[in-house]
Amino acid sequence: MRRPFNNLNHYLKSLIFFLSVQLISKHYDVILSSSISFNRGKDNLNMLFSPFIKLFQEEKKTFLILEEPDLGGAFRDLSHSKQAISLFPITLSEMVLRKLFFFINHESRERYIREIIQKIFFRNLKSKHILTLIHHKVELWRLCFKDSYIYDYQHGIMYSNHPGYIKDHRASSRSRENGVILLTHSKIISNILISNDQSGYYNDQTVINLGFKNHVKSSRRYLHKDQLTILFSLQDVDDGGEQALKEYYLKVFDILKEIESFSELKIDLFVKRHPRANKNRDLKLPINSSNHLFLAEDIDIERDRINLHLTHNSSTAIDLAYHGIPTFFLEIGRPNRESFPFLRANKIFLDDLSYPYKNHFITSFEDLRSCLMGYRDILRSGKEDIHTEIFNWHQRLHEDFDKKRTIKVFSKQDFFKLKI
Repeated sequence: MRRPFNNLNHYLKSLIFFLSVQLISKHYDVILSSSISFNRGKDNLNMLFSPFIKLFQEEKKTFLILEEPDLGGAFRDLSHSKQAISLFPITLSEMVLRKLFFFINHESRERYIREIIQKIFFRNLKSKHILTLIHHKVELWRLCFKDSYIYDYQHGIMYSNHPGYIKDHRASSRSRENGVILLTHSKIISNILISNDQSGYYNDQTVINLGFKNHVKSSRRYLHKDQLTILFSLQDVDDGGEQALKEYYLKVFDILKEIESFSELKIDLFVKRHPRANKNRDLKLPINSSNHLFLAEDIDIERDRINLHLTHNSSTAIDLAYHGIPTFFLEIGRPNRESFPFLRANKIFLDDLSYPYKNHFITSFEDLRSCLMGYRDILRSGKEDIHTEIFNWHQRLHEDFDKKRTIKVFSKQDFFKLKI
């Protein structure tokens, strides 16, 4: 649990830093921009940034880490990393300015706010390279760092119709208009973006594969061979609004109720909330041992017990594949799978990401029961083929972190003259 006093220390550190920038110009080789919601590792480690940070330290590059705070308390279990400067003054100023300029249309208001933020907080801050995990900040970074490279490092699933990166076969306007370079985990992801962009913006200069570093040891032990220990990864974020979230919870309740009726199977079911879920919202699930339903508080601890994964289309499917744990993708419940065609699991994981098992895409509760029984029989047999194939699929999506290419990308060069 996060301690308020620690937050206060981070906020004071932030105020001192931004006050000092008013007086003294500061230059860094790289500025890293993230959010507190990515600090999910041990001791609030940002596991996506950590290989970059380690490499920059080895190469004696100066860097600054900026982190968006959590003023609403939705991520109360997470805290700022020790190395980071909180964007608390910027976030608070943005909130106040939006209230003051409520009468201006959204686009003009946001542009005006960015101009104010730039003049107050960033006029004396210099860097040639901006690395971000928060795509919504790129307009601000482009305003603040007009002749710098802005890199957006992959932090979840990318696919051929991802609304944040590509829509209607065109690279997102946010990427094109702000000259954003995408850094991916594999050639597969790079090729998906480039081949599906008819605007011509995505190419081998603007979409670069740097790979990915795993921070946990692959554990391929499958215990409880007569019992299914299942992780159900929820996607309970309110990006689509309150009504969409209510409909999603109805879908989850339907599925949990149906699984509970599978009396011929021994099942322990762990429910994992989305990392960006509002923890202030009560799930109202019947979490207790009597019905074998548990809340997965720490996935690193529960992972050694899990031998199967359920989800609608969570990227946890890829994370667990590193340990050879297969996923059953659920396209059942309310609303039906035709309601959000671009989010259908078979479109993302099968068509785009080439998941190796077509029968793992579940379209009815009868299919779910049958597949669970079939997988239990595989566990009983002790055969490793499925686990090996799932692991190999993960390796195709997450190639090794390429240090040499990363250093080449983050070396000083003239703006948009990058040659990889």
